[in-house]
Order: sequence, then C-alpha cells, then structure tokens
Amino acid sequence: MPDNLDSLGIFKIPASATWDTITAGLLARVDALEFGHLIELGFTVGNREVAWVTVYRSADDVVLASGPHGPYESPNRQSWSWDAVDEPEQPARSTLIASTVTTFLRSLDDIPSDEQSLSLDGTVHFRVATPASGFVNREPQWDSYAQHRTGAQLDKLLHYGHFIPMGKGYTQQHVEENFPGWTWSGLLEVLKAADVFVGRGGTPPRCQPTVKAIHFTDARTWAVEWLSGEITRSACP
Repeated sequence: MPDNLDSLGIFKIPASATWDTITAGLLARVDALEFGHLIELGFTVGNREVAWVTVYRSADDVVLASGPHGPYESPNRQSWSWDAVDEPEQPARSTLIASTVTTFLRSLDDIPSDEQSLSLDGTVHFRVATPASGFVNREPQWDSYAQHRTGAQLDKLLHYGHFIPMGKGYTQQHVEENFPGWTWSGLLEVLKAADVFVGRGGTPPRCQPTVKAIHFTDARTWAVEWLSGEITRSACP
C-alpha cells in the first residue's frame, strides 16, 4: 500500500511555520492552479490528520473549495465558490481564497487558533492533483457501501484504542456517537482487513497516513481510496 508522502509529491510546511506561512503557501499554489486541477491541503497535529481542505479550479474558471475533510461529508463542513474573473482580478480572488481557507482552519476545534507559530506539533502538506472524475461529493461507485469515512476520522477513532480511554468508557462513547450500530471490535475487523490499521505497541494505533477515505459495509466488503489516487478493494465488493 502507498505510505510514503514524499513519493506522492506532497510538500510539507514544518511545525516552525506560522499561519502567515500557510496562507502564503496556499496563495502561491492557488495563483498557479491550472484548469481542471485541485489542491489538497492537509493539516496534521502530531500523527493525526485533523483537517483536509480541497480547492478545485474548473474548466470554466470557477473555483470550488470544501473542508474540513475535502469533498466528503463531515461535521462542521463548509463549502465555498468563487466565480470566474478577468485576469487583472485574479490576484485579489486568489488572496481571498487563501485567507478564507486559513481562517476556516483556525476555527476548527482540533487546531488551537491562539498559536501563531505551529508549536502544537502541527504540519501542513499541499498536494496538487487532477481529479479522476471532477469535483464531486462522492462518486456513485461508492453508493453500494454502507459507510464512508475519511482517514482523519479513522485516525481519531483509533486514538481511543488505548487502555486508559477504554477503561473510562470513552472509547465506547466515541463509537456509539460516531459509528452508531457498530462495536469497537467490529470496526477493527474492517480496518485490519483493509490493511489501514497500524499498531504501535504501548501507544494508540493509527490509520495509515496516506488513506484518503474508506468505504465499507463489513469486514468482507470495503474499498480504500489513497492519496496517490490508487484504490484497493476487498475480494467481495
């Protein structure tokens, strides 16, 4: 499975960066964004991706964006649209896009907004790609699966895979609130079958960092989307 961010051409901004650095990095990429291409901005705190914003420039020069987990439905989801503009107005539109996305990131609960320097062990990565089938909320091919979760959502789930939150009932509470009808053991069966589970000894497990999303019905029926654009599927789709 692909698990090397460098091999995917992902550019990282280190933890010593500031919010101004992030805005400037996004602005430069929006300015250079070609028609039919998208920017994926991932924000990681520690080893956990807490946000992923997608910015897409259509063939008719409309710019669409959504987050916190790209085009997938998630809590606190926001989406934006900027109409096509003439060449002299492009710089102002690009500045507005970059500032809107950065302001949104700073509003998320998992990102401490009072930190000017990302001393919270935060890292940002950018990836420019060409979507296989346009900018869509979810491709029809995934409709046959019962569940649709991002890698960030799975990482947050696995963060509860430690004896302390388990012993205090936090793990069961998280599963009941976010995966109704499922059990912790049932979810682990799916993640292990899909080969996205990473065990780490005495620390909580994590999801493979290059998982974009997983669609599943049970441990025998699943499909994984990777940041590289690859898709892996179960033998029984």
